[in-house]
Amino acid sequence: MGQAQLKIIDPAVFGDLKETMGMDMDDLIADFTEDTVFHLSTLREKMLYGNVHEILDTLKVLQAAGSEFGLQSFSKACKYIESDLEQGYIQDPEVMSVLDSEFEKVLEQLPSFRK
Repeated sequence: MGQAQLKIIDPAVFGDLKETMGMDMDDLIADFTEDTVFHLSTLREKMLYGNVHEILDTLKVLQAAGSEFGLQSFSKACKYIESDLEQGYIQDPEVMSVLDSEFEKVLEQLPSFRK
């Protein structure tokens, strides 16, 4: 039995957030985008220097923010990397390409969810 494909943005979760936030949603999306770019940049730097605890902290922030917005595949990628690190597997900095790719997909789809 195959695993169900994760959605880039879960419409139900995003819809609930949009309903709760109302008019503030555009500001929330802008803040989320800005913060995520910052945290991805910070994560990239931390991965170069190998501080596992700081990497884990940043991954947890990204994963939580992604979950709040219903970003299934982005959150799952963060969780997967986090799990590997917690088990002692040091990630190659190239793993950032996975997170960057997932975030690009989110950015492509966000405009259609704003409506």
